[in-house]
Amino acid sequence: MTAVPPASALTATRCRTPLSRGEQMLLVVLILAALHQVDHVLRADNSGWPFTADVTPFTISFIIYPLMALDFGYLRSRPWSRVALVAVLFVALQVVHLVYEPPGAQYGTWANGVSDVPHALGRPNLLGVAAPALGVASVMVSTLLSAAVLIALALLIREARAAPGSHAPPPATARGEPAQHQDSRQAPGGTPIAVVTDDPAWPQRYEAAAAELLGAVGARFLRLEHIGSTAVPGLAAKPTIDMMASVPRLEDGLAARAALAELGYELVETGMPDRLFFQRRVPSGIPSHHLHVVTETSWATRNERLLRDHLRSHPEDARRYGELKRRLARDLGPGEPYTRAKTALIQELVDAARDGRGLPRVPVWEE
Repeated sequence: MTAVPPASALTATRCRTPLSRGEQMLLVVLILAALHQVDHVLRADNSGWPFTADVTPFTISFIIYPLMALDFGYLRSRPWSRVALVAVLFVALQVVHLVYEPPGAQYGTWANGVSDVPHALGRPNLLGVAAPALGVASVMVSTLLSAAVLIALALLIREARAAPGSHAPPPATARGEPAQHQDSRQAPGGTPIAVVTDDPAWPQRYEAAAAELLGAVGARFLRLEHIGSTAVPGLAAKPTIDMMASVPRLEDGLAARAALAELGYELVETGMPDRLFFQRRVPSGIPSHHLHVVTETSWATRNERLLRDHLRSHPEDARRYGELKRRLARDLGPGEPYTRAKTALIQELVDAARDGRGLPRVPVWEE
């Protein structure tokens, strides 16, 4: 078998995340803002740079570039923070346009050849022309800029709502499984999968499956990681390898359905919102691999990943969780009662993980 790179390398190969639709529209905003600022300079109706040393709304408008750098560099995992930033930008843009450069003044500066803005009244534009067509173009750029900011805001709100924990939990799934931490599973026909002690081969099983998946789906998966109890060294678990992949949109995950089916991964309807769930079984019917496909915008706040990282870095919590699983498996056996009995501790651990990252608490059960 071809050598498999380590899990960290597999993840790194997919970390160059394509832009969401909201982010694409923010780039359009930047382009229109640059055009609008060029128009400002050519109109020569600004009491500020490059004409005077005064600080004016025009000079302040250049803050949009560091703000967008902040948005793309820091706020991608904080969807509601970036929504707030763009909302403030939209309101500020409307106030500036209404107070400092109403559309009539913009048009008149180009149509008359001299500024119609009170603080620069009579100043000729830098092109030295009187062109009504340029006045129409100037107003159009300003209008498109406002529209682009508003569209970006709407798209970012939709993306924020799609992120886990950003809204009230939906109704319980038909299967009654906790979407944030599935650990109680049954094979077809009701055959339960027992909890077993940690197997050092689990990481290798993940890496082999990951290499196979990435080879089959190409660039559709942006990230792929090992999640669940088999991803935590020393933790007892069901011997099913859980994986999570991110895609720009869930439609991209559906587009990979045929390639995944060739590897034995079947799409299973779970009723869980904002994700696709694929299952791979051995010939006896017992699940060997689970693949959760989620959107990239929700990646950073997925409870499965947060719980895994928390257990890896908090050995005492991992010990408590492992002891509870063994006791419940002994007393209740695998099945929904087993899963339900773990909920309180899982909720406690997930809350701690989210608190540590400054994320709001959310129920681990989708109900």
